[in-house]
Amino acid sequence: MVMKDELQQRPSIKKFAACRQETRTASRRADEKRKRGIEVPEMTRILLSSNPSLPRLAAAEQRCVDEGKAGSSSPTKRQLRKHCVFTASSGFVHYAG
Repeated sequence: MVMKDELQQRPSIKKFAACRQETRTASRRADEKRKRGIEVPEMTRILLSSNPSLPRLAAAEQRCVDEGKAGSSSPTKRQLRKHCVFTASSGFVHYAG
């Protein structure tokens, strides 16, 4: 139900200005959050892909082991790609990684 129909008033009156502003702000935040995606660890990202190869899995596992020994600092920070997967249970799932 639309607010103007419920209250029998035009939506552009000053009384609704704060409501319009809050709605715009909330919509922008929701869009930013949706576009940002989910951070997924490398091993999980590879396992989510369609056909992970054994050498690729082994290399990712080795990197996980090496990062555990060396700490969390990595010399190069690469740009994370955004992916979208369709699942029967929850529709399109967006994740970054």
